[in-house]
Amino acid sequence: MLSSNELYDLTTETGGAFSVSSVREAYTFCKKITTTHYENFPVASLLLPKKQRKHIYPVYAFARIADDIADELTGESTERRLAALSGMNELLRADIYSGNPVFTALHRTMKELMIPPLPFEKLLIAFKRDICFVQPDDYEDLLDYCDYSANPVGELILRIFGIYNKETGKLSDKICTGLQLVNFWQDISVDWQKNRVYIPGNLLAKYGIKETDLSAGRIPTDFSGCLKELFNFTEKLFFEGSNLLYYLPSYRLRVEISATIKGGLKILEKCRELGDKLLFTRPTLSKKEMLSILVLILKGKANKIN
Repeated sequence: MLSSNELYDLTTETGGAFSVSSVREAYTFCKKITTTHYENFPVASLLLPKKQRKHIYPVYAFARIADDIADELTGESTERRLAALSGMNELLRADIYSGNPVFTALHRTMKELMIPPLPFEKLLIAFKRDICFVQPDDYEDLLDYCDYSANPVGELILRIFGIYNKETGKLSDKICTGLQLVNFWQDISVDWQKNRVYIPGNLLAKYGIKETDLSAGRIPTDFSGCLKELFNFTEKLFFEGSNLLYYLPSYRLRVEISATIKGGLKILEKCRELGDKLLFTRPTLSKKEMLSILVLILKGKANKIN
């Protein structure tokens, strides 16, 4: 991960120490950010056509930097982190971004593909919410958060491939929300240490779970019942959203999205297996497991999820 000073540099007009003098350098920088960060799910993998992969790099780099500012710089003041994200929003709307590699590449991509700034702005709102965290009261609150934190990513991918519309957008939202929720459940052991509990308050009450139990690392009596409900809710989103695969004209994109869905379901399966132990352990996918998922997809049909 980049240091705090390096992250802040990338929220300035010049890009600080990372300043570039050409669009080519800017895309190269974004590619490095994208390909050197661990993710449980494929990001701009070689499965995707090179033409589109190029444009995914600055989208990912933008989100990665904002996410790290919100989640990793916990030792920094709230005001400074919020100001950095506001600076990114200003650069997003600006016509001049002298040397900043992320915004040099991102603006070129936005211009070439006619991508509006709104999806990026929604992501920044979500990251600000992370800094000023408020536990969701119910599923509606949880889904509203996902509408800002995850769904814009799916929209951007569809726009990069020129296939974003009302129907594909709705199905993509289900997949992206499913991925965001899986990320919450796999990160329970990490988030409670940051005083973040993404399980809705009314669901904790339903199962007689006290937030103080989670923050203290104590396993509540009916924690497994609560988790089961969350996992079932999440799994349903994946299966409903998987119909998106029938709308994708690109075989390589179908394979990529299928691998992403299957990766999400695999992590969900690992969460089920861990059960109460999720309070202390974070499940991950190994490279071998990810490769196994890809091989199974390539042997069958890319749009076959079950």
